[in-house]
Amino acid sequence: MKSHKELLHDARDAKDEALLWQAIKSQNSQVIQEATQNRNLTEEMARYIAKNRNATPEALGFLATDIRFRDSNRLKLALCKNPRTPHRLTLGFLKYLGIFDMADLSRNRYIPTVLRQRVEVVLMDKVKALPTGVKIALSRRASDRIVDAIMQKGDRRTIDACLESSRFTEERLFRIISRPATKPLVIRAIAEHPSWSTRITIRFALVRNFYTPMKEVERFIRELTAMDLKTLYSDPKLPSATKPFIYRELQRRDETTDLPKDVVYKLEGDEDRDRRFERHSRGELFAAVDEPVEPSGDDEEAEEAGEFADVEDPDAEREGGFLELQEDVEDLEELEEMDDYGEAEEAAAGSGESSGEEPGVVVIEEEDEDSGNGRSGSGVSDE
Repeated sequence: MKSHKELLHDARDAKDEALLWQAIKSQNSQVIQEATQNRNLTEEMARYIAKNRNATPEALGFLATDIRFRDSNRLKLALCKNPRTPHRLTLGFLKYLGIFDMADLSRNRYIPTVLRQRVEVVLMDKVKALPTGVKIALSRRASDRIVDAIMQKGDRRTIDACLESSRFTEERLFRIISRPATKPLVIRAIAEHPSWSTRITIRFALVRNFYTPMKEVERFIRELTAMDLKTLYSDPKLPSATKPFIYRELQRRDETTDLPKDVVYKLEGDEDRDRRFERHSRGELFAAVDEPVEPSGDDEEAEEAGEFADVEDPDAEREGGFLELQEDVEDLEELEEMDDYGEAEEAAAGSGESSGEEPGVVVIEEEDEDSGNGRSGSGVSDE
């Protein structure tokens, strides 16, 4: 096993192809960059380096500007497929690539999105001038956006070939049908396709489209369910010429054109919410909480009325909560009065200390038995 210095020396100055190949396949970015400057580097070696994900952008840029390989389109394609190639170089190589090479790039998810979108724009500009055979072959290799452009600018044979492409999905085709700019020839081809015309989503879009042949519309209407027909009949985007056919089909099935209304259940209170849901899931009927239930002679009705007799009134709960809040407010006012009384006592004690009285001694005045004479006694005698 050669050391790193030996590999660098072989990559820079090796004249033997075997030594140079050994240096190129070392998967070392520094060795690969040195190999790009070797005078004995061949086009095959350059393509191998261009496909290598370990190659540095500097090495790939040197290969892109090397005068020895400026006429090699295969090297340009390999550089475009490498995501580490500088964007300014890959965008300049697109004009040298072929139609099918760019089609392969449009489906390559490893290259940057900017390059892939640029490839699609270049191909869509060239689609109109391409022959029919090239369009059909291109529809099998390009991305879905390019296939969509081929459908819009092609004949019936091209459109049929595009519908067989594996790039198309049901969602993509639904958007094509719903787009006002879609050609009537495309709508007719989709409606007559043996596979796509069996999808429910595609049928909905085709019935709502103005350019769908009425023969196919009648076939779709006969195979749709009554609920689907009611939904289509109430759709404002439905063509006016299609409504009579839907109405006639609903009348044949003894159905009306009105959609069923949504049933809304009023639930009040958290306590009986789960019980209401359980009873409704079992298919049982129940009375509303806010309506009084009068027990009748039937035992089952009396039992049902007893189930809701224990349900608490939400207004009573709110009234009880208000009374509790009022009691809390009264308790708080009493605490504030007690705090004010404590502050008054502390102020009185402080004034007693400033007047020379002993702290902690409270003077209590007592009325004398002979209070009628206007005399008053104190707890401390004059003696």
